Amino acid sequence: MTTVADPTTEVKPQSRAHWRDHLRRQLSEDEEVNAAVCPQAEGQRLAPRRRRRADLRKKLKEYQARFRRDCAQFEEQVQESILIRVRRKFQEAIDARVLAVLGRPDGARRDRSDRTVVPEFCTSCGTHWRSHFFRDGHWKRTLQTRWGSISLQMPRLRCDCGGTVTIAYPQFAPYQRRFVNVQEQILRLSALCLSLRQIRMVLAMDGTRISIATLCKEIGKVADLSGAEFKRRCEVPPVVLLDGVWSSLAVETGEAFINDRGRKRDRKEVERVPLLVAWGVWPESGEKALLGWVVGKEEDCASWQRLLEMLHGRGLHADKGLRLFISDGSSGLEAALAMVSFGRVAHQRCVFHKIRNVLDKVRGEAVEGDRKVQREARKQRRDEVLVDLVPIWQAESEAEARRRYEAFVAKWEVREPEAVARLRNGFEATLVYLQVKVGVQTEGQEWDARHLRTTSALERVNRSIRVKLRAATVFQTEAGLTANVYLTLGVRGRREPMELQGWIHSIALRAEALQHAA
Repeated sequence: MTTVADPTTEVKPQSRAHWRDHLRRQLSEDEEVNAAVCPQAEGQRLAPRRRRRADLRKKLKEYQARFRRDCAQFEEQVQESILIRVRRKFQEAIDARVLAVLGRPDGARRDRSDRTVVPEFCTSCGTHWRSHFFRDGHWKRTLQTRWGSISLQMPRLRCDCGGTVTIAYPQFAPYQRRFVNVQEQILRLSALCLSLRQIRMVLAMDGTRISIATLCKEIGKVADLSGAEFKRRCEVPPVVLLDGVWSSLAVETGEAFINDRGRKRDRKEVERVPLLVAWGVWPESGEKALLGWVVGKEEDCASWQRLLEMLHGRGLHADKGLRLFISDGSSGLEAALAMVSFGRVAHQRCVFHKIRNVLDKVRGEAVEGDRKVQREARKQRRDEVLVDLVPIWQAESEAEARRRYEAFVAKWEVREPEAVARLRNGFEATLVYLQVKVGVQTEGQEWDARHLRTTSALERVNRSIRVKLRAATVFQTEAGLTANVYLTLGVRGRREPMELQGWIHSIALRAEALQHAA
């Protein structure tokens, strides 16, 4: 029989002591249940579910550690297998080359009547008859590859006269300690603007340990390739951009000193030198190509003259299609252009540099307040000046550009006299592109003004060079500076990985060939 509570009956509130005793009894019952379900948790304040989670986390950490250990062991096994196969391939190629020279396998008797002539010869008597040659043991040679360092057994060949027979192997050159893929990796990392220490660290992660001095030598091998590549270009661009970027170069002082290891070394001092760059532009297609560069002492007439004479020697002249030089306001370049004759070639002052120089002279109105308020006021004034300044060079004709120039002067001469004075200085040289554009229009061509009035395309190239210069900090030799710039600029225009890989492979082979030819 179910008992129904009388709603009219008053319920008395329980005291605080009653609820305290109730909670104690409940906790005691929970501890007994925990001890029954999870005996190892007895005496601890962890619920069974929390305890199981802790055990799972512990087992997971142990599993992850064991997994990482197994992965490391597997990678080591794979690396060992790769090195074994690489060494086997090299050894098979070496033995096949010796077999082709001698014409008999190891252990076979010689045919004394054989008069076969081979390219290899005895360094003592000079004979080319392979019947006079025989195997005389091996000598060890170490070769660094991208997969690791391998040890090879190089067969030693002797002649009956006691002389030595030297064999040329197509896989590597005499005294070559690094395979071509290691050289490619060094050149690739340098082209991607890594410093020498970063390159050494990346190679060490692959098991190849090379000193910084050796890295400098490997990179410096391509220094002579830049001039050879530029000499092959016979097409003359209509427009040439000229600009300079500054670098730090260690120059010998003619003095010597003893370093901490007691070795005599030449004393050097760091100098800031300009890298003067020439970049060709074909306005009809927008195509661009590097024409060359020189390392100068200053941005003076003599340094610019060296670059211009190099361009002149490679066929750049008005008679072959050269129409326009574009540069900033370097006085040394203007003097050098007067000394090197390119024919009737115009000289355009970079509009971007002119705009930047004008904005630097904008002072703004005097306002009361802190520096932040004054800075904001000057920025606002610069924006106002920029709005009226840029349309001058967006005009379609020279007459329209001069009309806008006069309007700008009339509006801002009183309020910004220094900015207007800077604009007037050399303003005529910023309108040369309009005259060139009219000239090519009479010939039935249409050139985009973007390629005729600024050196912005070259500024983007210089940005890539500066990234490399900051990574290197100081170059110890001019050849190293030339090689690094050549690699850095070679990356530009090669967007596909396979195209870049093919270019790196070609210059590595050419550099190695030049070294052994020398």
